[in-house]
Amino acid sequence: MTTPLPNLRPCLAALLTLFLAFQVHAQQVIFSEIMYNPPGDLPEYIEVLNNTATPYDIADWRLQGGVSYDFPSFDKADPERSFMVAFERLLISSVPEEDLRAAYPSIPAETRIFGPWDGVDDTGTRLSGNLSNAGERITLKNKNDSLICTFSYDDDPALWPTAADSAGHSLQVVNPNRKIEDWRNWRASAENGGSPGAPDPGPQASPLSLSEVFFDDEGKLAWVELHNSGSGPADLADLSFRVPATSTDENGFPVDATQEAALAGQVPAGGYLSMDVQFELEDDNVQILLIDAEANVLSAHRIGNSDASTAYQVYPAGSGEWYATSEASRDAANDPARHDDVVINEIMYSHPVGSSGEFIEFYNKGEEPVDMSNWEITEGVRFEFPNGTVIEPGGYVVVAADAVWCEANYESMTSPLGDFELGLSNQGETIRVVDASGNL
Repeated sequence: MTTPLPNLRPCLAALLTLFLAFQVHAQQVIFSEIMYNPPGDLPEYIEVLNNTATPYDIADWRLQGGVSYDFPSFDKADPERSFMVAFERLLISSVPEEDLRAAYPSIPAETRIFGPWDGVDDTGTRLSGNLSNAGERITLKNKNDSLICTFSYDDDPALWPTAADSAGHSLQVVNPNRKIEDWRNWRASAENGGSPGAPDPGPQASPLSLSEVFFDDEGKLAWVELHNSGSGPADLADLSFRVPATSTDENGFPVDATQEAALAGQVPAGGYLSMDVQFELEDDNVQILLIDAEANVLSAHRIGNSDASTAYQVYPAGSGEWYATSEASRDAANDPARHDDVVINEIMYSHPVGSSGEFIEFYNKGEEPVDMSNWEITEGVRFEFPNGTVIEPGGYVVVAADAVWCEANYESMTSPLGDFELGLSNQGETIRVVDASGNL
């Protein structure tokens, strides 16, 4: 007689649930908000969230990285100060508590504030600076030097929100139950100033977005165009274009050189509308903002290397993918020159031997050869394709971190190009390839 096997599905389901629970709550105390580059003289802050129902003893915890702060030791006279209660948010700041509350009046009265922190460099040397505006890693450890939380942010506009880089918004975690090391789990705060000590209400829904900008032959930002993705006309009352900038006075001290232009009129449903601005620029690194009456950023873009007599366009509409072109399409749909036949076909970003095994493979799905001479990989890694690089129809071109190693160890790989600079991120990133004119 055969004994029937027990039904294992409930057990497997329970094990899967338990596994997922551990995965979801792998980090129980996290960095949940960071104001790393506030405008003007506003102070910086970091918000720490206890994402569990469990209290934590935070006595002698240490914030490390670009800034340094040691939490107070346990004090019998005030024992509750050494515990972080369930789902509590606390703030660590570059200034004393009274200064932070004065700068950000929305901070709840019950929110505890620690600081000021010290600026430190990579060797631990104390500095007068604070969080790096270009991005860095910050880490929180307990009194036993065990890791509580770590996170690395950046100001790369292809990955990280431009509105959080000196435009007045903070970086906000999207889902506290997912990995905070993933740049896709961060966005700009809904409101200017962030929501220190409180949950963020979520991003504002606006049908308006930046669609095209044009730099004249003198290098001025001549006009800016908006696109309305909504089903009805969008009113521009109380909205403005802003280009933040800093200059220096006759004594060499920094002064605010921000330029702004108020908007008027309406953008038709699904349509486009531009406005002359004639903004003078200090350099060719330009941050362009669409803001409302409360200086909340509704749309933003940073052009890192603007050229005279060049238009920069979004395609497809509302996608956030920008192209450089000499053919402007003012007040009309954009259709910039672009390369559709060559695609990224395969990526090895985390090889067991390390970065030597990394590569990016390109495939020509078109019917004509494509000359890739002087194309560049500008984001993710850095590489310029040598003159004479041609990818045939149905053909492949591989760019390797270590071309010699890859050719010797991948049986099917012949004559890879290389070596690319930097390395592919194991946490995910954008890989951007442009031709000699800067187009994707």
